[in-house]
Amino acid sequence: MYVADPFGGSGAVSTIADALGLRSDYNDLYHWTTSCARALLVHSYSRRDLTNIQRRVEKAISEAEVGFVSECFEGCYFTAAENLELDGLIMALQQLRSARLRDLLFYGIAQAALAKLPMSMFHRASLDQRLAGVPRRSGNGRIWATPFRILVPQYVQEAVLYTWHRRATHSVTQGSALDAVRNVERNSVLFLDPPYINPSGGVPTYSEAYHFLEGITQGPEIWEQRLDRSGNHPIYRGSPQSIFDTASGWVSGVEDLLGRVRGGGVFATARAKDEPGARELRRLLRARFGTVRAHQLHSTTIFSERSNPEYLFCAS
Repeated sequence: MYVADPFGGSGAVSTIADALGLRSDYNDLYHWTTSCARALLVHSYSRRDLTNIQRRVEKAISEAEVGFVSECFEGCYFTAAENLELDGLIMALQQLRSARLRDLLFYGIAQAALAKLPMSMFHRASLDQRLAGVPRRSGNGRIWATPFRILVPQYVQEAVLYTWHRRATHSVTQGSALDAVRNVERNSVLFLDPPYINPSGGVPTYSEAYHFLEGITQGPEIWEQRLDRSGNHPIYRGSPQSIFDTASGWVSGVEDLLGRVRGGGVFATARAKDEPGARELRRLLRARFGTVRAHQLHSTTIFSERSNPEYLFCAS
């Protein structure tokens, strides 16, 4: 039995599958997510690898010089001292010859950067919010005040320890969800978590929310070429595009993926007030499966706190 997860994202589904001793086929459209997934789900690391990366982090930050992040993202997400730390860490990434160790170091950088941001997203310049003395509903002052030189080694160690207890073998691919799934056979599961599309706007696309991390995976030369400076803050515009970012593409793509289920089951998520959303997803599932159950999850959105229930569907 295995779990097909073509919208792998943070890897939560694959790590749950691993805890159950099940193989997973993880896929995601973005380079930064698949780099983190390889570190957790594919590579093996030794205590020597852990020590090697932790020493590189210490050396890179102690010898850091002003670079791309300091020059292009001043006052945007991180303080001047944190930007300098990132410049050193990015240089260390470029100097690593081993793709396996680059994935491990990037995992540490990415998790630390996400932890230090309000709502763990790069959809807006948020440094003022971090530094303001106001009540906090996302993030916390302790992590926001902890430097990268401390956080990155902690997250690197987290990844290494996870791999030591991994129970199953997994595959990780980067690309379109439609290219990642073949046939889902009997006793296997397709998990669908396609992008949520808010018809009224106001919610950033996935590529906008995490463009900074995607830029790091490309390196400063490509990053700078594709940096859009026309808005309130610079945004890397080189992220891959998906048909699931439009309502019509979302419907046709989900229909295509559901048509590849040959006796297996489906778990899928959508929100009630999004477009196409939970109602359309329920219709697509009922058109192909005899049994469709729904379970309500979160009922409000993190941005507006307006009611918009999220549903988990189970179909067989």
